[in-house]
Amino acid sequence: MSGLQEILIIILIILVILFAPRMLGSHPSENRTPSDRLKTISGAARLKIALSFLWVIIAVLWRQPWLNGWMPFLTVGILPLLLFWIGRWVFLGFKKSNRQSISKGK
Repeated sequence: MSGLQEILIIILIILVILFAPRMLGSHPSENRTPSDRLKTISGAARLKIALSFLWVIIAVLWRQPWLNGWMPFLTVGILPLLLFWIGRWVFLGFKKSNRQSISKGK
């Protein structure tokens, strides 16, 4: 069942690669290379991403979902991360919306 653990980690990495740039507020540009995009990620954002990976790894090792079932792992390992990243995404959206309305004079 360790193959399932590896698949979950790969899925998590793919999700972070796809959604982290959007959540961090980077703006796509034709002239920017992937290495330029990585350089623009702040130290705090890098720390949050690294801690997210570490959290999932610790939750997998602690809850052992292949032995004890998936629900305890999902509620302890994945749900808090989803709530954090979704909350951050919503917060940044409101923050960006407020900045745009202030700059338009509303």
